[in-house]
Amino acid sequence: WPGALLAWHRHEHQDDRMICLAGTLKVGVWWPGKPEQVTWETLTPLDPRECLIPRGAWHGYQNIGSSPAVVLTWINQPYTPKDELRLDPNALDPPMPAWERKAR
Repeated sequence: WPGALLAWHRHEHQDDRMICLAGTLKVGVWWPGKPEQVTWETLTPLDPRECLIPRGAWHGYQNIGSSPAVVLTWINQPYTPKDELRLDPNALDPPMPAWERKAR
């Protein structure tokens, strides 16, 4: 849905690849200790390109469009919840890069 957010998380062993099939996604990727060096990409079906998120990189994405988004994701191994680490957005110093929060 518009404004929906899957915020900062990472995988120790899993590589993610994704493309956007509908809608507009803002994807952020950054490495621990370098929050000022975030790579931001905007994915849309009009520019159908793969976004690679290597294991160990913090990443997340947000629907910044006005309609629902559809994302096709494929990974290098079966998904294991134990492999995923979530980040407390208030625990970093310096602060983590911010996402736009939109009211629904």
